[in-house]
Amino acid sequence: MTDPGTRGNTITRNRIHSNAVAGIRLVEGANDELAAPLIAAAGSTQVSGSACAGCDIEVFSDAEDEGAIFEGTTTADSAGAGASPHPAGSAAPI
Repeated sequence: MTDPGTRGNTITRNRIHSNAVAGIRLVEGANDELAAPLIAAAGSTQVSGSACAGCDIEVFSDAEDEGAIFEGTTTADSAGAGASPHPAGSAAPI
């Protein structure tokens, strides 16, 4: 059962990693059952994809697919599209 006092809290830029599994996963109704953002393309200077309209998208990366490095943030437009800068020279995969 969810404590009503724990709903609606923003947790941002949290790096969850080094635990042998994916760092952040939305399962079993997490995040009010909003779908996780989808990455459409990741290049050396930008990451683009989609999420719910107006939703904030945070991009994390690392070689272990656990999100140890915060890369940037953006807000999806009214159609759900968003793009975030990916620092040039970042060695970590998105």
